[in-house]
Amino acid sequence: MKKILMLAMLVVGVALVALLYHGGGQKNAPPAGSTDVSTADIQAYRKAAEAGDALAQFELGLAYDKGAGVPQDYAEAAKWYRKSADLGKVHAQLALGTLCQQGQGVPQDYAAAGMWFRRAADKGSADAQYLLGLMIFHGQGVSQDYTEAAQWFRKAAERGHSRAMLELGKCYADGHGVPQNAAESAKWLRMAGE
Repeated sequence: MKKILMLAMLVVGVALVALLYHGGGQKNAPPAGSTDVSTADIQAYRKAAEAGDALAQFELGLAYDKGAGVPQDYAEAAKWYRKSADLGKVHAQLALGTLCQQGQGVPQDYAAAGMWFRRAADKGSADAQYLLGLMIFHGQGVSQDYTEAAQWFRKAAERGHSRAMLELGKCYADGHGVPQNAAESAKWLRMAGE
C-alpha cells in the first residue's frame, strides 16, 4: 500500500511538471510555470482574472502554485484554480484536483480530487483520465472498481499516455477489470516502453 501511495505521489508530481510546460499562456506572457513572471505580468493576469477570464485565472493560480512572480501560496492558487475550473478550464480542473489530493492550500479531500479529475477526464485530458483511473483502481476517495479503472486507463492510453499504457498492461496481466490476457498485457507494456 505504501508503494502505491508513493507511486501515486510521483505521478501527481510528473503531472504538475507537465502542466508547467504544456499549460496555456497569454500572448506575450512568459510560458506557463516560468519563474520569469514580472510584476506587470501578475497585474495583467490579476486584472483579467478578476474580470472572469478563465485562462488568466488559471495562469494566476499557476503563479501562486509555483511561486512565480508572487510568493508561493497554495491557498491562493486553489482559489484561482477553482474559479478557472468552475468556468471549465481543463488544466485548472486537473491542477485543483491535484491540490485536493495532496492537501495543499485546501484540506486533503480525495472525493473532491476525484470529482475534479473526472471533470477534466470527461473533457479528454489524458492526465486526468490516468489519475482518475488510479484513484478508482485503489478506491481512493471513490468506490474501488477495477473495470472502470481499466476503462479510464484505456482512454488515456489510447491518447498516448505512457503511464496509463503501463497500468492497462498490468490490468491485463493480473485480470483486474479486464480478462487476463498475456498478449494484450505485452502489447500495452511494450507500447509504454516505446
